[in-house]
Amino acid sequence: MSDHHAVTCILDAATLPVPPPPPPRFNTRKADWPRFTALLTTLLQTLQPSEDLDEQERNLAQAFHTAAMEAIPVTSYPRRTCSDYWFRDKRMAEMNARLNTTRKLFKKRPTEANRTLLKSVIRHANRVKAEVREEKWIDWCRSLDSHSSLGAMWRKLRTIRGLKPPALPDAQGEAERLAAHFAGRTADHSLTEATKRTLDGLKPDREEYITSVCEEQHATDTPFVPHELTRALKTNSSDTFYLGDYGRPSRSDWPPQLSLSWKSYMSL
Repeated sequence: MSDHHAVTCILDAATLPVPPPPPPRFNTRKADWPRFTALLTTLLQTLQPSEDLDEQERNLAQAFHTAAMEAIPVTSYPRRTCSDYWFRDKRMAEMNARLNTTRKLFKKRPTEANRTLLKSVIRHANRVKAEVREEKWIDWCRSLDSHSSLGAMWRKLRTIRGLKPPALPDAQGEAERLAAHFAGRTADHSLTEATKRTLDGLKPDREEYITSVCEEQHATDTPFVPHELTRALKTNSSDTFYLGDYGRPSRSDWPPQLSLSWKSYMSL
């Protein structure tokens, strides 16, 4: 038993004000828009004009709010819960109660036996927590089908992920750093002297080969003749341009680029 006496203190302080309720959240998916429009029109017609701009703004906002409260249902605010509420069940509650009891026991009697007991209870609680989380995850995955809502699925995934910091806070900067590092490692100044001499020796042959390939005329690179152009233009396909009267190509109907190439060809 303790010989200390309790001390009672009375503070003459004002009570804290009660926080105002949060503003209503409207479920626009279930809104009755014709009724909302009719109510809003009626309220705006009965709205008395005012010379005070602030008062006019308040009256207008009140009209919209009144019409919304009548025609749009209000959704409830989600309760603030812990991050692992999505897989909590009776087993989790039992493990937490056992863990809290063991911690209180170790805090009251910090012996080596109680320390060992606390470690074993923590390991067992973590193992049970992992098993429950895996079971809940598998059950949720099995519930997905072709009728599952995509929005609900993403909300569930965000809940499971939790409020964790991103793996790379500055992803753009990290990407630029890696690109600069790769460019620096592959630059010429990073090569050995033997590799540089080899590249310098191969450079003239490569340039000569590229030049010869560019100057060489390919078998398909031949000028077309007029009857080939006419035969290509005579088509009934819908993805070609207009061919003129009687299906014969008219030079005035050709695109400017084709007319220019035709004139340059005929001038040869």
